[in-house]
Amino acid sequence: MDARLVQIKLDQRLNKLASEDYDNIECWQKREAVQKAQLEWTRRQIHGINQTKEGDEETSMKVDDIQFLLKPKELLLTNKGLYYESELYPIDFGWSKSILIYADKGECKDQLMTDVNHIEEANVSAWLNDWSKTPSFEFRQCFYTLAGNRVRVYTNGEFNVSKVVLTYYRLPIKFDIEGCENYDGDPGKNVNLEFKDDVAELIIDEAASIIAGDIENTAAYQVTSQRKETNN
Repeated sequence: MDARLVQIKLDQRLNKLASEDYDNIECWQKREAVQKAQLEWTRRQIHGINQTKEGDEETSMKVDDIQFLLKPKELLLTNKGLYYESELYPIDFGWSKSILIYADKGECKDQLMTDVNHIEEANVSAWLNDWSKTPSFEFRQCFYTLAGNRVRVYTNGEFNVSKVVLTYYRLPIKFDIEGCENYDGDPGKNVNLEFKDDVAELIIDEAASIIAGDIENTAAYQVTSQRKETNN
């Protein structure tokens, strides 16, 4: 949705009909509210903490709403002996969806590991010493941990990891308003709200609710909050 239209709709939700009671809201307040609203809305859909308790791919509507945020990324790897460590997560990383691990041993190349477990770093020693859980190329079995925004795939030296593909939800593009000064002093430029229009309307309702709460506009806060929850 066009950035200018987003501002108009925000003003419409906060001002009384034919009045300008709250027309003195700064552009940076609108920008901050929209950015916060789209992050909170997206997080709720992915984790299933919206009103309907539906997760990110639980219904076709949820898929339609947020699938465009999904991105695959092959991570570069470094062999550390007992494990392979990936490069840092992408800068636009928001939430993890899946990790696919491919391995080599001898003449067998790029084999998908089908029995893959994510474990806590504290449990690594126990898993390495348990014959039923330790990495095995024959059984296409391994485990990984997450530390410092990197993936560690444990092999126990039994095989080589050829590829790790992270699929993740990227962060929404930051909404911006032309001429609205940023914290670093640079003037803003129009960056549209990238969600489809029906979702953009929900995000605008949420942004209006955030602003209304900040400026203690109780009536607008109640109306926009109710609309937001009904349609999530």
